[in-house]
Amino acid sequence: MQEVNGKEVQISLTGFMEKNTGKFMKELWTLLLSAGKNESGVPQQFLDAKEEETRKKQAEVDRIANEIQKKKEKEEESRELERERSKKMLASAIIWVHVLYLKLL
Repeated sequence: MQEVNGKEVQISLTGFMEKNTGKFMKELWTLLLSAGKNESGVPQQFLDAKEEETRKKQAEVDRIANEIQKKKEKEEESRELERERSKKMLASAIIWVHVLYLKLL
């Protein structure tokens, strides 16, 4: 593995990045040190960001699933109410038929 001289890299990048070179190098070295400490070789900040992104996506999936479930329950409740109304209307119609029948007798 070839050793990298940070000062040389910064000097090489200064013409391209101008005043942002120092900030970039600081961030780069922080990430490189983190990657070197991590068994996977990936900076911990990247792993944490990915974990947070995954957590947010799962929370959104859960929220949508919950919303769908609530809509299904509401639709089922509406269907049940409609069935009850239909039964009452049918019962009422049957009673009226009986009343009319009895009046005809």
